[in-house]
Amino acid sequence: MRQLALVPALIVALVLSAQAKDLTSWDNLAALKKGEAIEVTRKTGSEIHGQFTASTPDAITVQTKKGEVTIPRPEIATVGTKQNSSNTGRIVGTAIGAAGGLAAGAAIGAYLSNEGQADKAAVTAAGTAIGAAIGLGIGWGIHGGYKTIYRAK
Repeated sequence: MRQLALVPALIVALVLSAQAKDLTSWDNLAALKKGEAIEVTRKTGSEIHGQFTASTPDAITVQTKKGEVTIPRPEIATVGTKQNSSNTGRIVGTAIGAAGGLAAGAAIGAYLSNEGQADKAAVTAAGTAIGAAIGLGIGWGIHGGYKTIYRAK
């Protein structure tokens, strides 16, 4: 039974590791498309929101509502792309919820089956399903914002 509890944790670890990449590489900016919505955070903490215009080895240029702004690379803390929606939050939320539901269902099922009041497998399955549904709901609500593609060293 303990091996079953490890399955959701492994799924979460695989999803998160698949998304991992070197965020300290300025070369990540090459993936940006002209006009893409981005957020640049300066080392001072101020944020610049706008559309990506261009990048050089020394700076990034962003079109804001007030005009074009070029930010020198040494002043940049992070660069992020706007995220409208993502299945990652849903997948991770479902996996974490299922793991929690599995653990809770197994514990409750063991207790109830010892008392002769329920089938342990059925309670465990129900707990897993309920946990997965709750995790999916929470994961569904976690989207938007900016995904960091560059972080200064």
